[in-house]
Amino acid sequence: MIISDNILTRSQKISDLEESFNYTINKRDKKNKMNSDQNKSDKKRIEELKRIDAKVRAHEAAHIASGGHLVRGGANFKYTTGPDGKQYAVSGEVQIDISEVPDDPEATIRKMQQVRRAALAPSDPSPQDLAVAQTASAKEAKAIQEARQKSTDRFEPVGKMLSRYEKSAVIPEYQGNKGEIFSIII
Repeated sequence: MIISDNILTRSQKISDLEESFNYTINKRDKKNKMNSDQNKSDKKRIEELKRIDAKVRAHEAAHIASGGHLVRGGANFKYTTGPDGKQYAVSGEVQIDISEVPDDPEATIRKMQQVRRAALAPSDPSPQDLAVAQTASAKEAKAIQEARQKSTDRFEPVGKMLSRYEKSAVIPEYQGNKGEIFSIII
């Protein structure tokens, strides 16, 4: 009996050992599966961050290319760290000069047109981009009014003079030496 008890005890020990071994293997397999799932999740996140990074950089590059000399410095980016420890751009900005050109509405018009083109250059303008474009359009409209007023002011004295002396100032048709007919305004 002692031998059989000893055999049972050894048998029991072997069974306990096998159970412990299986538990360890199952635990390792579950951990590997979790690591595999984590790796898949990390890979997806890294791919997403790479896509966002490329999109952000292209967006800001479009502003810079269109903004030309109005861009102040390069693009500034905000980064996030991916599961791989690398930095990925998740947002960016480009500073652009949107000030009016003093005493030159025509130059302001041209400048605001370029600002608007730069703001709307990316294929997917942000709300901030749209706000800058709207500001540029408003400043352009104001400059157009100023240019018209400046143009009217410049020619107003001539217009008043012509209205006063209209009848005597315009000589009806004069025939030049080549047969052209035109009016002469004095």
